[in-house]
Amino acid sequence: MWDFRQLRWLNIMGWWPSACKTTFGYRISRVIGLTFYISNIIQLGFELVNLFQQISIGSLKGTILNLTTTLMGILTTLKVFVILVYAKDIQDTIAKFEEIENKVRKVLPKEIVEEINVRNTFFSKWGSNVANLMMVFTTHWLVRPLIFLTQGERVLIIETWVPFGLEQDLRGWWVAWLVQTTHIFTAMYGFFMFDSIGYSFLESLHMVIEYLKESLSRLDFSAPGVDHHSPLTLRFCVELHKEIIRQKEKLNSLFGHNILIQTISSTFVFCLSVFELSSIEGTTLVKIMNLVELILIIGYSTFLYSYLCQQVADENVRVMQAAYANNWYRGNEKDKQSLFLLIEAWKKELKFGYIVQSNLQTFIATLKSSFTYFNFLQAISEGELVSS
Repeated sequence: MWDFRQLRWLNIMGWWPSACKTTFGYRISRVIGLTFYISNIIQLGFELVNLFQQISIGSLKGTILNLTTTLMGILTTLKVFVILVYAKDIQDTIAKFEEIENKVRKVLPKEIVEEINVRNTFFSKWGSNVANLMMVFTTHWLVRPLIFLTQGERVLIIETWVPFGLEQDLRGWWVAWLVQTTHIFTAMYGFFMFDSIGYSFLESLHMVIEYLKESLSRLDFSAPGVDHHSPLTLRFCVELHKEIIRQKEKLNSLFGHNILIQTISSTFVFCLSVFELSSIEGTTLVKIMNLVELILIIGYSTFLYSYLCQQVADENVRVMQAAYANNWYRGNEKDKQSLFLLIEAWKKELKFGYIVQSNLQTFIATLKSSFTYFNFLQAISEGELVSS
């Protein structure tokens, strides 16, 4: 369960785990990662300049296209930032999940634990495999300018502002191509690593919540010395509950801001990309492919986060049901009070995304909002055509 394939990729990249690397190798990997990150920030600055230029000349279509890529760039930058800055916290989170599983294995039957683990590894594997395919498919962004170069035409990976007119000179074009290539690789790295780890963590959280549900349903309050002679005790369930709450808060601190920003930005990415696709005139096949990719990537990521957060929320309800599925009424007053306090504390739902509750209802609301904004842009666009 804890040998996540995406963590093996991190290990190859030199990021994970730091303890398994030499000091020199770890420093080199950090330098490479920071170089990628800084290069990404530079390219993002160019995109912002180009966005303001399109706004200043009053180009609605140009503004929309640049706003879409800029939003994706900002989102990717935040994802890579979390991986760079909070690598130790990510490592500690995985270690804590593994520690919880080891404790549960001493209490619950082995076959029950294995069954729960198998159920909670599907989406992390699926998420990693799809992310791999996306990484391979998006390499056409890098190859296209090289193909045009062989035909004597110099085009950029991303149509954006380039300082000093570097793209007009062959050497300057190569510099711009390398910077934008780094930007694309950083984007791929951010989405693949950050999101696949996020999916795995949410499934791991769902898994340990299932441990708690199974433990509560198997408690026997009629047994003498329920808190002393049996390995499965109410005290164990209370401690497990506390550890799960801490893990919830830790995951929200690591991924909550990104889930919030991604939920908001996905509304605009859906809307702006579909609006751009609806304006077929003057839109090249490559632009259409790029926009479709943006919609698929952000849609897939947002949906999977929403679905997994929904699964966690649903499992929370099942935990409260399991707490009453045992013979709690045969326990003494102290046990009943402890169980009641556990249930009351569990009722406090943690929002993954802070002010936004990430779930399937939120995802549907995002699509509806995108359609509303799309109609608004269509009305503005038609108004411009009439006035012209």
